[in-house]
Amino acid sequence: MRMPLLLFALILFSTGCSVFDPRKAAEPSGASTRDFAQYQDVLDQIRDIYISGKSADLANLLDDNGFLFEGDTLDSLALHPLFRTWDKATETQVTVKILSDSLERIALFNVSANSLFSSADSNTVEWTYDLTRRDGVRVRGISEFSLRRNLSRYYLVRWQDRHDPSAGQEITWGRWKMEHL
Repeated sequence: MRMPLLLFALILFSTGCSVFDPRKAAEPSGASTRDFAQYQDVLDQIRDIYISGKSADLANLLDDNGFLFEGDTLDSLALHPLFRTWDKATETQVTVKILSDSLERIALFNVSANSLFSSADSNTVEWTYDLTRRDGVRVRGISEFSLRRNLSRYYLVRWQDRHDPSAGQEITWGRWKMEHL
C-alpha cells in the first residue's frame, strides 16, 4: 500500500504539478519607479498621469514650498476670475477630478518641447501641446514648466499655461482644469 502511494507522489511531482513554481508578479500599482533625478522624469510622469488616469504620484511631483499653477488670463476671465492661480492642494484636487472621468483622459499626447533655461539646479521647459481626450475634445496650448532640484531630485515649482495663437478655438489645459474647480 505504501509503495503505490509513493509512486503516485513521485509521478505527480515529476510531471510538472507546478506546486513549487514561482508565482507571477503582481501588476504595478501605478506608482512611478522613476527617481526624478532628471527634470525630464517629472515631465514624463505628468504625461503618464494624464494618459493612465493614475494620479497617485502627482502630489510627489509638486514642490511643497510654493507650487503655483497659473492659467491663461482669458480662460480665467471667462470661467473663474478669482481663480487664475492655485496651489499644490488645488492642483491635486483638480487633476483627480479630471482623471476620475475615463473619457477625459488623454488618448493622443503630442508635445513639442523646448528648453528655455537650464542651470545646475533648475530648468524651465516649454511644451507646445496638442492633446486629444478620449471623448474627442482637443486641448491645445503652451505650457511652461519651471522645475527645481532639491537635494537629489526635481520638483515642479510652477506650471504656467497659455493659448497658442495657432490653436484656433480648442481649449487650453488651464481651461480644462478650470472647468473642474
